[in-house]
Amino acid sequence: APARDGPELAWYGSPVTEPIRHRFSAPWGPTVRAATITATVLLALVAAVSNLTGRLVAVGMVLGGLLYAIRGYEVRDGRIRVLRLFWHRSFELDGLRAVEPVPGVTENARRRGGIGGVLGYIGRYDHDAVGPFTSFVSDPERAVVVVLEKRTLVVSPDAPDDFVAAVLHERGGLEPEAPEPLEPGSEVEPA
Repeated sequence: APARDGPELAWYGSPVTEPIRHRFSAPWGPTVRAATITATVLLALVAAVSNLTGRLVAVGMVLGGLLYAIRGYEVRDGRIRVLRLFWHRSFELDGLRAVEPVPGVTENARRRGGIGGVLGYIGRYDHDAVGPFTSFVSDPERAVVVVLEKRTLVVSPDAPDDFVAAVLHERGGLEPEAPEPLEPGSEVEPA
C-alpha cells in the first residue's frame, strides 16, 4: 500500500493515517429537514394572509431562526468551534474525558430549553445515560457526544468518525480517559 501523508493516530484500536480534517459541515437530517420545511411553509402562509405586522413577525421569526442555525464545526487550536451564521461558540478541549458517536441521542433526551427539530436540536437537554448536555445537532443520526471536564456537548458533523479523530488529534493523538460504561439496559438506541 502507498504511504500516506499525515500523522498516525491510534483510534478505536486501528491506526488512522489519513490527513486530519479540521472543518466539518452540519447537514440537516430528515427530521430536521421536515420540521424546518413545515415551519417555514406555515410561517409563509401566516405572512400571506396577515396584515403588515403579521408579515413582519413571520419574516422576523424565519430570519431570527437562521441566525442560530448551525453551519458546521471546526476542531483546531485545542478547541471545538460551533459555527453559526455570523459568529461561533468555542469550547476548550483541555478537560476532554470522552468523545464517541452516539446516533439518536437527542431523540431520546428531554429538552430543558431550546429548540427541538426546526433548524436542529439546539439547546440544553438531559439524557438518562449521558446526563445533561448542550446540543448543537442538525442530524441526530450523526450525533457525537463530547464529554469535557465541566460540560457535555453533542454535535453532528458530516463525518462523525473523522470528527472523533480530529478531536483526539487535537489532544496530541492520545486516547481520552475511558468513559464510564452505560448502565445495563440504558443503552442509547436510535429512534
